[in-house]
Formats: sequence, C-alpha cells, structure tokens
Amino acid sequence: MTVSFNTTKKSWVKKIESPNNIFASPAFVRGCFYFKDSIDINRFINAMNLSFKDYDMLLSTLAVDKDGKPLATYTQNQSQEILEIEEAPSKLIEESEIENLVPNKVITPAQQSGATGDLNGMKMGAFKLTIFGNGFSVGFNISHSMFDQTGVFYYFKYLSQIYTLGADKITLKKPEIIEYNNNDSYKFSDINEAHQYANSNLGFFYKDPSNGKAFSENISIDIEFNSNEIDQFKSTVKDQILSKNDIISAIMFKICTLNSKLKDDDVFHLRYLCNIRKFAGLGEETLGNLFKYCTIPLKVSDIREMSIIDLAKVNRKSVSEITYKQFIKALCWYKYTQDEKHINYHYFIPSIYSTKLSNWTQFSYEQIAFDNAKPYSLKPISKAGDATNFISFEINQNNEKIIQTSVAISPDSMAKVIELSNTTTLFKILN
Repeated sequence: MTVSFNTTKKSWVKKIESPNNIFASPAFVRGCFYFKDSIDINRFINAMNLSFKDYDMLLSTLAVDKDGKPLATYTQNQSQEILEIEEAPSKLIEESEIENLVPNKVITPAQQSGATGDLNGMKMGAFKLTIFGNGFSVGFNISHSMFDQTGVFYYFKYLSQIYTLGADKITLKKPEIIEYNNNDSYKFSDINEAHQYANSNLGFFYKDPSNGKAFSENISIDIEFNSNEIDQFKSTVKDQILSKNDIISAIMFKICTLNSKLKDDDVFHLRYLCNIRKFAGLGEETLGNLFKYCTIPLKVSDIREMSIIDLAKVNRKSVSEITYKQFIKALCWYKYTQDEKHINYHYFIPSIYSTKLSNWTQFSYEQIAFDNAKPYSLKPISKAGDATNFISFEINQNNEKIIQTSVAISPDSMAKVIELSNTTTLFKILN
C-alpha cells in the first residue's frame, strides 16, 4: 500500500542557490535502515506526518527554472504520495534484498536510479516501511539538493523522537537550510586552472565518456573488514594515533591498485568526503551538502611499495590538513564551473585512476530509536560500478559492529585481492 500526506503550510518556491547544492542536485541518497524489533504502522505514519511540520521540504517537488537552476516547489493543500508500506510477516529480514526495501512505487524510474539530469517532477523524498516476521526496515530515496548523509541521519533521528516521545516533547533543534550563494573569494583565471584545481584538490577529472571504458570491465565484490584485527593492527603503531578509517583507506588503496592496467608511473587518487559542519560551527540540524571532496594522489608504484601502516599515515595527514577555507574555495570552483556551464556528468565518469570512499558508519545511529528499536544495520544502494565505495555497518549476533563495502576491481586482480586478504587478515571477501 502507499500513503499520501497533505501539504498544510502556505505554498512556497525555493531556489537551490548554493553552488555545492546545485552540483549535488542530480543525485539522490538511497539506502535502508534495518531493525530487529517491532513498530506500530499507524504511529509511524502519524509521526512522519507530524515531522513534515518542520521538514516540509520533504513534501516538495523538484523542478528547473528557465536558467537551468534547480528549485523546490511546495504547494498548499496538495496530496503527496511518498510512503510505501509492505507487510511480509512470513519473511525474515535477513533474506531481503535492499533493492526491494527502498521506495519504487511512488517515484519514477529515473529517481529510483539514484541520479537524473532532468529534475522536473522528481520528489524531494520518498520512503518505504517493510514489516518482517522478525523486524522491520525503513528505506529512503532523498534528493541530494538539500540533504547529505548528515541531513538524512538527523531527519531519522528527528522522526524517531516524534514517534517515541511525541511532537510536543521533542528535544532536537529544528532543521535549518544554509545556502552559500554569494562567495567569490577566489577567482579562477580560466577553465584550465579550474580543471587543475579540481584534479589536485577534489579528485575530479573532466573526461570524455570514452575514458571510462577500462573501468567498465571491472567486477564488483563485497568485502568485510575485521574490526578486531584492525584495532589490534593499528595499536602496534606507537608514534602516531591512527583511526580505523585510516586503515580502511590504506586497504582500499592497496585493493584498487592491483589492477594490471595501472602502470607504476600512473597516479591514483583515493577520494573521500569530509563533513565540514564542525569547522563551520554548524550542528547536525543544518541542511545542505556541507562536506568537502578530498583526494590523496599517489604514484601507483609508491602505493604498491608502501606498507598499509604507511598508507594509513598518509590518510591521517590528509584528514588533519582539512580546513574550512578549503571548503570555501571548493564552493568557488563549483560556482565557476556552473557559470561556465560545464556539464557535471563528466566529473563523475568512473575511472581506474580513482575511487571515492563514502563512510556511512560515522554517526551515532543508536540515537535513531523507535521506542526500543534501534538500527542494527544501515546499507546504501551499492555504487561500486561508479567507482564509489559506500562503507556501511551491521551489528551481528555477538553485538559486534561489522564494517562492509563494495568495490569494483579488474577481473585479473581477483587472485591478488584474495592473497592480500589472506596475508593481512584485515578483511575478507564475501562473494
């Protein structure tokens, strides 16, 4: 069944003006939370309805103005069908496929795909609640034009608090949209300088689509990181404190450069996203794409020769050097390419020379609680085929946090990846 919600506020139209939000607007954040407990369907529907008092933008529809800029339209007294509900009491949640747990009936195939060049008629948000015999899941498809990972996390925390406590007892701050639309602190002299900046600082390459051919031959594999082994491994480093993410980044460096098509003199970019809210003095309630693309370029020969510890230290150094000023300069780059009308698509063509890590394990997901039901897993829709590695989590029966991702590798490197997993014991291949 599907559920529609009525728009009760006064009609409004909001332009997506911040360059970072415009850049991200063709994409949709897609994933699913998994719970082992039960949930009351009517209470969930009511809580979601109440959440739209403050998250009215989730009932808006996307469009494009005459200049090609995205905007969101909210129309009063309109019925918006954005929630799907499926009851499958005879099925187990472990046997489900994530593709069946995200919304698909209330959105178009283009929105289902996760990215579209035509935003007209797309919905800001859509959800699916699935009830199993031993739990439930909540899938989502939310526009990147206003929501990044933090925004999605905060909405579900907000929704669950309304469900559990009631809207009149919610203690969280109301969401606030931040737009950075008047920043010209840095001027690029020409498009070549802009391309060079994007290459060196963001890991973006402006390519012809044919350059993605070598990557299209890759195959996707699922891997699981051994958290206990990683903790023990990084504890052996005495001269520097390394994070689990540093080790994971180092492993990904190793895996992705086992491709025989990569030559020693080639440069490989490990790209990752950094939430800049703490640098800007902003809280989780702040909506928008408040993250910076970061990149670590290394010669392939160096990656192959360096130890995992040494690569982890390189990652730690990169993270430690991130500043708010870098984010502001990135905004200037977004704006410049948009003013010059360069096509975003070209920056996202997958290549064997880079991969992007998107870590979904960094939030306190136990704060999402529908009564006593807290997510034991969060899984995004895999985009390994687009050279994007979503790092997700699952709490197993022993209450251990399991970290997983999908990665695209060349078929001829499979044996080497298996060998690396056996020699390091830091990860294993699941398929």
